[in-house]
Amino acid sequence: REFTQDTWATVMVPFDYKLPDGVVAEELNLVSLKNVDNAWISFKEVTTMTANTPYILKNNSATAALFADLGIKTVYSTASTNSVEVEGATMKGTYKAITAEELVKQEDGDIIFVNTAGEGKYIDDEAPANITFPAGRAYIVVDKSTFSTSAGVAPKFTIFHGDDDLNSIEETVNVEVKDDVIYDLAGRRIVKPTKAGIYIVNGKKMIIK
Repeated sequence: REFTQDTWATVMVPFDYKLPDGVVAEELNLVSLKNVDNAWISFKEVTTMTANTPYILKNNSATAALFADLGIKTVYSTASTNSVEVEGATMKGTYKAITAEELVKQEDGDIIFVNTAGEGKYIDDEAPANITFPAGRAYIVVDKSTFSTSAGVAPKFTIFHGDDDLNSIEETVNVEVKDDVIYDLAGRRIVKPTKAGIYIVNGKKMIIK
């Protein structure tokens, strides 16, 4: 499978794979799907891909056919796979080509996928007929009721990669945060910050003083 330079892709392979220089793979870390205007997905970087586990991947070097040196391996479409679960979402992979329409029905949930630009896209019961997930790809499943209060409005997702950098911080606050959804940068949901630092509060990266 060829991976174009500087574009994102989803991937799942049936073997452990240590990533070469210039290739970045990330696994689902945490999500906030509070509403269509404040939805985000966070991924964290790994150095080795685990067999049968879904990831997003970016090849920062020249376009290349990754995994080609590993030879030929038979993979059955019914092979067991490892899902990555976080609060409110599950990332899964498929070894069988499947349309978006079939996938929504199969999972009994709505689907989020990451496109080549690294953007999160949402698919519900009105899935476009022309979208197909080939074998070896991955997707994120959320409950059908996640965005039920915003029918007809396509949610927009902000995607965070690892800790990102300080340019992604949207606000600095010095007041105690109460009754909000707060995560630290390790992806742990917390009641309130116990020390100053960078946190994700209601989908926004903030510096808490």
